Amino acid sequence: MNNDHPRHEPDLDLDALRAWAEGTLAPEARRVLEARIARDPEAAQLAQQLRAAQLFTEPLRTAVPPSRLEFSDLTLDIERPRSRRPWRWVAGAAAAVLVAGALWLGARPDAVPPVPANVRLTAIMLTGEEPSWPAPLTAGYRPVREGTIAWFDDAEAAARLARFTGRRVLLYVHFAECPLCQALESTALSDPGVLTLLERTVPLRLDAAKLPEAEVQQIMRTSWPYLALREADGKVVRLLPVRAPAEEMQQALDSALESGPPPAPWEQSEARANVLAATLYARRALLQARERAATDPAEARGELARAAKQAARTPAGDDLARVLSAWSDGAPFPILEEPSR
Repeated sequence: MNNDHPRHEPDLDLDALRAWAEGTLAPEARRVLEARIARDPEAAQLAQQLRAAQLFTEPLRTAVPPSRLEFSDLTLDIERPRSRRPWRWVAGAAAAVLVAGALWLGARPDAVPPVPANVRLTAIMLTGEEPSWPAPLTAGYRPVREGTIAWFDDAEAAARLARFTGRRVLLYVHFAECPLCQALESTALSDPGVLTLLERTVPLRLDAAKLPEAEVQQIMRTSWPYLALREADGKVVRLLPVRAPAEEMQQALDSALESGPPPAPWEQSEARANVLAATLYARRALLQARERAATDPAEARGELARAAKQAARTPAGDDLARVLSAWSDGAPFPILEEPSR
């Protein structure tokens, strides 16, 4: 038996196609049918015709049917045989609509209102929590700049950055007027070798004068000044020698850092944060454009184009560009499908 003949698409389910045109088809069935419409020109033409017929017959679904008219609604006038009767108006309107629709469809198949395009997003989630990132990263934060430590003074902000970048927190507790603290800052914490190692941490400096007294007493019984490498959750990895030469501090810090996984380069974490920032910006622009498209499509398209340019060279920017490409003039806003979670 010769099986080389091409396979044909199964017959279209006209009931499903009509439900699709009316907007009542179930989501999963709608996705399957729209995929068929996208690849089958015959199905696409029939879908456009049904959508147009749906628009033309809209008055029939909103008019009052004759069977529901109250007797008091009728205007009977023996002297005026052409008295106005609502059902005659409805029937006339229905006939006019159907005739006009048939003529319009037959004479101008190219003018059928276009079907909304489907766009599957790859980066932008339209629902759920908005993407977030540590704000200092998008501002170009680095722990050491030109030989100076860029200390955090907020423990939660430092922990958040440490979690995001896979780093540990270097906690330094001091008094501003403490001579031991001043000596530590002018020796070990200014040593080039120590500063190089600090680039692998998130440095956090807390003023003991602003901490609870019980916490300060506990710290001072442990070490003073207090310098420790901690995990982002606060667990102490290593107390560092604050009164030792810079070389000993460097060795202790290097050993403590080597005990954990190597963090990603700052440039990589910064790039990740910038992508998340672009994704949030694009998400808000896309949702706003979809909402505005019904009332001011030109303005909505312009805002979306500006957002696509702003988010260019990111996955979210690519999403916006594909939405713009699929959104043809005069067409409804595209149907958006979120990426798989």
